[in-house]
Amino acid sequence: MKRLFASLMLIWSLGVGAQVPEKKLPELKAEMAKVDKSIEITRAKMKEVKDVSFVPDLYFVLAELYTEKSRYLYAINRAQNPKKSIEELDFTDATKVKRQAVETYQRFTENFPRHANVDKALFFMAHEYRELGSNEEMVKIYTRLTRDFPKSEYWEESMLQIGDFFLDQQKKPTLAKEYYQKIIERPQNPFIPLARYKLGWCYVGTGEFEPALIAFESVVTIDAKISNEGLPDIYKKTDIKRDALLALVWPYSEQKVLSPDRAHALRYFERLVPDRVSLLKVLSRLGKRLVIKEKIEEAIPVYLRLIEITHNLEDRIAAFDSLYQAIRKSKREWPLEVLAEPIGDTLVLARGSATMPAAELGKVEKNFEIYLRDIVTRVQKKARTTRKDTDYKTAIESLEVYAGVFPQNRYTSAILLNLAESHFALKQYARAGTYYEAVSKQPFKGSKKDYQDSAIQAFALALKEPEKFSKIDLAEARHGFRDVGSLYMKSYPQDAANPMIQFNIGRTYYDERDFDTAIANFKIFIQKYPTHKEATSAGQLILDSYNQREDYDNLIKAGRELIANSRLTDLSFKRDVTEIIRQAEFRKVQDSGGDPRSREYARKLVNFASKYQGTALGDQALYEAFVSFRKKKDPQMYEPGETLLNKHADSKYAKEVVGVMGQKALDTADYRRASKYFEIFARKYPADPASPSLMKNAVLMREGMGDFREASDDLRELKSSTEEIARPLVLAQDWTAVSQVLSSKPPATLKSQYWMGLAFYRQGLLDQARDFLQQASKNSATTFEDKTMAAHALYLLAGLDLFAYQRVKLGTGGDEGELVKQKSALLAKMTAQMNQVISYGNGRWTIAALYELGRAQEEFAQFVQGASIPAGLNEAQVAQYKQLVAGQANQYRNKARGFFKTCVESAEKAEVFTNFVKGCASNGTELIDESLEEKILAKAGEAAPPEAAKLREKLFDEPKDTKTLMELAQAYLKSQDYAMARLIFERVYELDPKMISAKAWVGVSLMYMNELEAAGQTFKEVLRKQGQEPVAVYGLAALYKQFGFANKLRAITPRLKSVAKPTGLLHPWMSVL
Repeated sequence: MKRLFASLMLIWSLGVGAQVPEKKLPELKAEMAKVDKSIEITRAKMKEVKDVSFVPDLYFVLAELYTEKSRYLYAINRAQNPKKSIEELDFTDATKVKRQAVETYQRFTENFPRHANVDKALFFMAHEYRELGSNEEMVKIYTRLTRDFPKSEYWEESMLQIGDFFLDQQKKPTLAKEYYQKIIERPQNPFIPLARYKLGWCYVGTGEFEPALIAFESVVTIDAKISNEGLPDIYKKTDIKRDALLALVWPYSEQKVLSPDRAHALRYFERLVPDRVSLLKVLSRLGKRLVIKEKIEEAIPVYLRLIEITHNLEDRIAAFDSLYQAIRKSKREWPLEVLAEPIGDTLVLARGSATMPAAELGKVEKNFEIYLRDIVTRVQKKARTTRKDTDYKTAIESLEVYAGVFPQNRYTSAILLNLAESHFALKQYARAGTYYEAVSKQPFKGSKKDYQDSAIQAFALALKEPEKFSKIDLAEARHGFRDVGSLYMKSYPQDAANPMIQFNIGRTYYDERDFDTAIANFKIFIQKYPTHKEATSAGQLILDSYNQREDYDNLIKAGRELIANSRLTDLSFKRDVTEIIRQAEFRKVQDSGGDPRSREYARKLVNFASKYQGTALGDQALYEAFVSFRKKKDPQMYEPGETLLNKHADSKYAKEVVGVMGQKALDTADYRRASKYFEIFARKYPADPASPSLMKNAVLMREGMGDFREASDDLRELKSSTEEIARPLVLAQDWTAVSQVLSSKPPATLKSQYWMGLAFYRQGLLDQARDFLQQASKNSATTFEDKTMAAHALYLLAGLDLFAYQRVKLGTGGDEGELVKQKSALLAKMTAQMNQVISYGNGRWTIAALYELGRAQEEFAQFVQGASIPAGLNEAQVAQYKQLVAGQANQYRNKARGFFKTCVESAEKAEVFTNFVKGCASNGTELIDESLEEKILAKAGEAAPPEAAKLREKLFDEPKDTKTLMELAQAYLKSQDYAMARLIFERVYELDPKMISAKAWVGVSLMYMNELEAAGQTFKEVLRKQGQEPVAVYGLAALYKQFGFANKLRAITPRLKSVAKPTGLLHPWMSVL
């Protein structure tokens, strides 16, 4: 009985005694004296107080003072008997005072049965009974409270205490469930998670694991948002959600069938557990529980995850122990490779632990070696089976962990061999060789030859494909090959592999640029094995070693020694050595040539090349000279470049050279040179993708310079159409060539018919011309160019009739009346034809037609006026006849003047700059040659102006220097090379569209070339962009004045006066303004 009482007092002490601060005995007694005094005062007030409303409060104060006194009595008893156990102490005095507190609460309920705090008094009374161990009274009071006060704030806790009593003390989980369930069914309150948690244990107690699982899970899920803020402090000390998660493990492990969302144990618990600390505890318990229930396949992922997140050394070791045992029992294949590194890390931590006993460490060492060896064996076996790169890489990682943790034991040789074979399988030959070498150095009985041979082969494979390996791997392979190879040759001097080993040792030094050692090894190789297939390679590497050091004297010496070596019988090799010696001599010339940046250096190379003209050495020297000049941006690069093209047509440098020269010529506005180089490139390398576009650029430059026949030849090489080939010939007015080109295919288009007719016309073959001109005039004309051609064709046809018209003259002996009739009919026909020309609305040929109509009318007036006076007329009749004839002549003359006037007015209105305007202005007295209207003065000169060389030298440095380009264009203009000047002015404007004056000078160039209409259009384009540009103003005004456009001249005069007269080579028409 005493022991039971003591245990109850322990519970009481944990609940209330602990609330008394830990103080020394005198302090405790002093404090209790104060409490006694307070009790005395409170009891006195209860007797004296007159205001009855305060009495209930005094009851509560008194009861609380009794409770506090009991705590002090308990604390004083413990302090007075520190050496006695709690079972040996007598707490009768403390219990007596606590019963006084119960009695006080009891009197309160009896005296104030309707007071608002009756439920509170009952709750505290039950609480005191619980601490006193009076469980029946406790249950009775809690039951009364929950029955009589269903809305009391103490209702849930009271129900919880009743349930706890039946669950924990009475061991009646079925009865306890009823109380917990009622709390859960109440509106949301902070006691629900506690009740649900205890309900789960009730189900466990009755063996109902599924509802137990749901109950514990619901604490974490359904009750997750219920705060514990409303709970008394004593309940806040427990993390009920963590407790529920830990409790959940038991019913979960008992389930035979789980829903899909719970089937995977690890995923299920990780989803529920909110933090790492809780997860560690839960997974630790879960793993053990699953193993107990023999759910090995579910336990293994749990332990794998536990190892991943566990940092505590002892816990990690325990987890590995459990995991390994589980893996041994498992029938599945697991990703064991992920364990190698954690096992190694854990063992390293254990070795460094300051607290782990030596015996325990020895046990860990032994177990972890077994674990790790078992894992790497399994992983290696898998890689050998699958032969997958990923599996070999995994095996290597695991093996390296083992080798790192256990660098030397009885399994080291096997581990190193597995590493070697795995690296070899992955073609990581340098690493494989290193491990084979390490195996060969292990202490074991028997031959090491196989391992050395494997190391040599692995290193050799790495060195065979250096681009596939890192610099570190290659360095490792070279050193390894030398070490193992030297030992191998020493151990097995007669082995057939020794020649290649000796050669490759020399090659490793060569690859490291240790040329002295490499040369020594290669010479030893040639001396020992002169007939070996690699003897010539050794000789070449000797020469290249000297070459890379630019030691040409020793290269030449070594080369001559190789040629003189009678044991080397490969004549082709010796011929190659002879050429290498020549190259070395050439390099010596280069070295003695001085500064490669100097012009003298390049000049010496050109002179050297002339001595070896036609040879590969001469070719190389020319190329070096070319490159030297090019790097200095020196125009003299053309000399060696052209020599290379002429004397070494098959040179491997030709393509590069001609391409560079063409581009440089283009950049420096040397268009004739550029077109020539582009043509050479396209003809020499027709298959090159750039060739067609280069040839087309050459055509454009040729046409721009007036090299029309060359342009036509280029188009022929491009396999262009007959029209395209004929076009430059038309511009050149090479009419015989035009008719020959177009006759190869019957002309079917308006353009080809027109050009064919024009060609025959210019050659005087008028009958053939008439047919094609008629076809052209009848063909459909849609574009401006087509209409121009059609108009000109009609004009020429009308011209043929004009010849016939002009041949009809009086005084030739024929019938004058018939002659007048005939000429009149021809005039009507020609007038109709010329009106059709006019209908096309083409400026030049409209003006030309008006000019011809005016002249025809004037001629008819003269024709009529020259008619003979009929015989037999008297004087009066003769006078009358002359007056009649004069009137008719004046009518035709007036018509002529009308045509001429319309001609001049139309030309001024449309700004048509043609000599036919001058003819009209002279009323037909000035004869205009139609053929000169089409003539373009475009042929550029073959020779450049004297100042061009220096200007182009500047352009070599700054190809986009517009100032220098303008100077160059002016130089060509002064030398009357108008076509080239025009191209260069166009280049300036292309580089800098804001430099509008360059475009204006294009107009001046066109004036010199007799392309007057194009010149006028150019000037107007410039003035639209910059209204006061002087060159354009002067140019347009000069055209207006030259062709008598008075109104236009009057309009532009203010601008003419407002600008300064431009400098430069102005057209004569501009100079006189």
